[in-house]
Amino acid sequence: MNSSIVKWILPFMIGILLKEWFPSNSEMLSITLSIVMAIGAGICTFLSYKHKVARNIYIIFFVLTAISIGYTIALLHSPLRNANHYIYYMNNGNMFEAVITDKPSHTPKCFKTTANITMVRTYNNGWKHTTGKAILYFHKDSLSETLQYGDKVVIKASLTEITPIPNSPDFDYKDYMEKRGIYGRAYIRSGNFAIIEQSSKNSMMTFANKLRDTMIGIIEGSELNEQEKGIAEAMLLGWDENIDDETFQRFSNAGISHILCVSGLHLGIISILVGYCLFFLSNSKRNRIIKGCVRIVVLWFFAMITGLAPSAMRAATMFSLIVIGEMISTRTNTFSNIA
Repeated sequence: MNSSIVKWILPFMIGILLKEWFPSNSEMLSITLSIVMAIGAGICTFLSYKHKVARNIYIIFFVLTAISIGYTIALLHSPLRNANHYIYYMNNGNMFEAVITDKPSHTPKCFKTTANITMVRTYNNGWKHTTGKAILYFHKDSLSETLQYGDKVVIKASLTEITPIPNSPDFDYKDYMEKRGIYGRAYIRSGNFAIIEQSSKNSMMTFANKLRDTMIGIIEGSELNEQEKGIAEAMLLGWDENIDDETFQRFSNAGISHILCVSGLHLGIISILVGYCLFFLSNSKRNRIIKGCVRIVVLWFFAMITGLAPSAMRAATMFSLIVIGEMISTRTNTFSNIA
């Protein structure tokens, strides 16, 4: 725990959380504050060799610098900072181009999926290149049934801002979607879209999504009831589209909604279990490498069956670095390995 990275982690994370609790649009102020704090920490570092009081002041500036840097990075990472985000063209266009980024899920009347909005046709200036994710609802027909991950589509419809769910004061749906980077949605009628480019069948993401679809099919073919199937798909594969709102609300009220998406918790448990299963291997360098390779392969295989979801990839990367550190040395610092 003497690693310098540990000293940064807590205040840095506090800065990121402060951005969520106290959002601001003043980027220049945040950047200026970070620079001032960093300069103050540097001056105190120089003076600390001669004055003991400066050492205590240095600690304060150090913590404030880490907090302000965390806040600034979180602020600059906001998707809405991009002037080409589609949300700025929602009231000025009725046609857009999108790339499907997830497996379409079934609802009683339509197919639901997420997509990157790559272009919007404005009324005045023609087509504009854009960024940002949105939820798309396709009316069920023979064409929408063929949609899959990676398809590029052109759509004649208007994007609208996501609004809170009526009569649901305990769950802020709009805030939940914005934290996932999704700010808009569109409802597409039959005949109002066309697939202009199909997904590459040879890409890694396409293979991962097909692998996840196979696993979802296995769960759907089981004897579990619909609610149990939805929970199993969410906890095992990170696929939460088949969970009804009531069930999701119950998990949210209990404060355990995080287990409905694949994250570090899941991969951490898998990494530990695989390590225990290889208990018969000694702690020699050769066996550490064998155990480490097996754990990494299992971690990334699990990430694959989740469709290489961003949260799963982040967790798999983190634990892979930890395992690599353990392969190299018997005495390791987890935070140093991640750093």
